Amino acid sequence: MGTNYAMSSSTTTSDRIGTDSAPVGDVTGAAVRASGTAAARATGGFGQRRRYHEVDLLRLVAALGVLGFHFLFRASTTDPVFAHTGFHDPGGIFHYGNLGVPLFFVISGFVILNSAWNRTPIRYLSSRIGRLYPAFWTACTFTALIMAFDPTGRFSVSFQQWIQNLSMASEAYGVDYVDGVYWTLTIELAFYLVILAFVRIGITTNRVIALGLGWLAISMFALHHPAPDWLNLILVPAWAPYFVAGMFFALVARDRWRWKYVPPLVVAYGVCGRYAIHYFNAQTDYYHVLFSPWVVAAVITAIFAIFAAIVSGLRVPGAAKVAWLAGLTYPLYLIHENVGFISLDFLHHDLGLNRYLVLGLTIAGVCGIAWALHVLVENRFSRPLAELITRVWLRIRGAVLARVPALSER
Repeated sequence: MGTNYAMSSSTTTSDRIGTDSAPVGDVTGAAVRASGTAAARATGGFGQRRRYHEVDLLRLVAALGVLGFHFLFRASTTDPVFAHTGFHDPGGIFHYGNLGVPLFFVISGFVILNSAWNRTPIRYLSSRIGRLYPAFWTACTFTALIMAFDPTGRFSVSFQQWIQNLSMASEAYGVDYVDGVYWTLTIELAFYLVILAFVRIGITTNRVIALGLGWLAISMFALHHPAPDWLNLILVPAWAPYFVAGMFFALVARDRWRWKYVPPLVVAYGVCGRYAIHYFNAQTDYYHVLFSPWVVAAVITAIFAIFAAIVSGLRVPGAAKVAWLAGLTYPLYLIHENVGFISLDFLHHDLGLNRYLVLGLTIAGVCGIAWALHVLVENRFSRPLAELITRVWLRIRGAVLARVPALSER
């Protein structure tokens, strides 16, 4: 268990409200941005063009919650244990850290819709590939190497498993994840593909509302009538309500509060709460530890309340000064679980070091690796990869249109 953050992924310049990045000097990109700005003005504007540092802080909270869940609860409560840490959910609170996952998905819905608005399909797709895959390929490879030489003997990985995991969709063909947190990335990919189809059709406010309500209806239906596996993989009905909630909050951020946004958000809140309680009831059975439905409902309520406050103008003093740390959340999410388990078990169980020292060293270690991934991989390769994909596509498209002019009329 692990966001996108997916975890959702950290907001880049192209993820800011009302912006659309393109390769420097690209005339088509400039035209898209210009037309996008004009269209936005025609539909009531984008609201405030700014980076939501408060959302970055929420991303940090979600990442720390998931890390605490893994290191202080999950590592030592499974059978067999992933790591002998000496910690067994101190205070009885860290098993709730997994509520960071729904928060990640709400953030993703908020960020990705704004990132996709007024973009062409290829620019949206290339930006997502560039944003996710370089760090993922590196983290997956690093984790596989650590597992291959695991001194604790608790983890193993095959070459074929590693290769198939590089697609980020190994679940689709029944291959175990190299690291358990990757399951959320498959869900993120499903959401990205839905938005890609939406970009192709053309994003408008009313279409977002229609998509959101339709997706919520499918989710509610799936609560009582289990969907086939292929539909679950594509439409992720158990997790879609969180993405939809983020999308509706993105509409409010772009267009301010309007009555037409309130009923969809109320419905999204109800469906999110229902799915959260359903999911954490299953977690109670799995871990044999109570996940109180009252606590779960309170956290979901807090997520909605905080987002409502943020899109209504809430400003957190000093948020901009620490929000840069949100750039570390995606690589930290990717790297922390199995690498952290191996470190915790080896240092505490095998070497006999003090558990608090081991916890501190492990957290510092995975944070250091995350920083290296962010600086050496994300910052260097994400944008160049996105631009390369865009250039290659435009050249291929230009060559095809030159040979088959009739296609340009469609």
